[in-house]
Formats: sequence, C-alpha cells, structure tokens
Amino acid sequence: MFLSKFFDKNGEFKRKFGTKGQGPGELMLPFAMFLVGGKDIVINDAQNTHLSYFSIDGKCLKEVKCGKVRTYAAIPDSRGYIYGDAVEFGDEITMNLIKFNQHFEPVDTLASMEIPGEPPPVLIMARFVFAVNDDDSLLWGKSNAYELHLIDPEGTLIRIIVKDSKPRKANLTNLKLEYMKLFPDRKFPDIKKPPPHYPKHSPH
Repeated sequence: MFLSKFFDKNGEFKRKFGTKGQGPGELMLPFAMFLVGGKDIVINDAQNTHLSYFSIDGKCLKEVKCGKVRTYAAIPDSRGYIYGDAVEFGDEITMNLIKFNQHFEPVDTLASMEIPGEPPPVLIMARFVFAVNDDDSLLWGKSNAYELHLIDPEGTLIRIIVKDSKPRKANLTNLKLEYMKLFPDRKFPDIKKPPPHYPKHSPH
C-alpha cells in the first residue's frame, strides 16, 4: 500500500519507491497518483492530508499540505493549481468542485451540488468526476448526469457535451447486493427511502 511501482509501456517493472510514515516522502494512505507536466509524479496521501511531489526517479521534491480542506480527490495541473471536491457543512450540505492555488487556498468554486441529509450508499451517491488534460484544461461532470464541461486553464467554458440516457430503476435488494460486492466487510446502511433510479452513469 505504501509503495509506488512503475512499469514501462511493455509492462516491464522499472522501479519502486515509498515507505510508510509521516516524514518527508513517506506515505500512509496513497489515494491517487498523477503525472503532472510529463515529469513530476504527484501522490494524494489521504491520511497524511497532503500532496507529495516526486521526480521520475523517486526523489521527493515537495509536499503541499491540504490544511483543513478534506477532498475526496485532488488533481494538480502543471502551473501549480489544484482541483478538488470538498464537502461544505451549513444550513445545507453541499459538495463543491474547487480550484485551489499551490498553497491549497481556494481560488474559485467551479460547481456545487446539494447532498441529501441522509446520503445514500457510496455506490449510488452523486459526486463530481474530473480530470486535468495535458494542456491544463479541465474536464468535469457529475456522476448522476451524462453531461461533461470542458473549461480552459483560465476557467472559460469551451463546450458542454451532453448525451441522452435512460436511468434504470433501483430497489433495496439490488442495492444491497451491489453494496456487499464492493464492501463485503461492512454493514449495509439503514436506508429508509431508496432512490427511484441508479445514477445515470451506473451500468446496472
């Protein structure tokens, strides 16, 4: 879990790096990995709550602390900006897609969506999906809609891609079966009222 392994395009193992810990270059819970600018490897460490930047040969270059911001995913671009989704608690609970600077300070909120007071199981809960392209443009959407937004590095909308879809009905029996496949060691949550349909992205 604490090692990062690298292979060439033919699947041949080349190198590995990473050790368990909370010191410079050490990892506790690597959540995601990205190649930034074609040269830096960035690892999102969920437990240490920071982004660790490594060179291709495994040298730790820097770490960016997330501070009080807890993101489900955080993706940097080649300019140092970071895109992440974070929950905001207030009169309503909202999930926000946020653009941060290199110090993890919010620069802009790109999109928001309300989360139910009693959220459904994780496999059917709507969330943001997003990716940073090689030219630092951002492609983002919501998991409950076939609609993607492409924006340039300055935040200007380039286009919206929409696809028609027909959601399929959901029921507690099917939800429990799918939940236990993903989380066999967890108890199925108590759901008083299941959603009428699976999210549009779901293959069910």
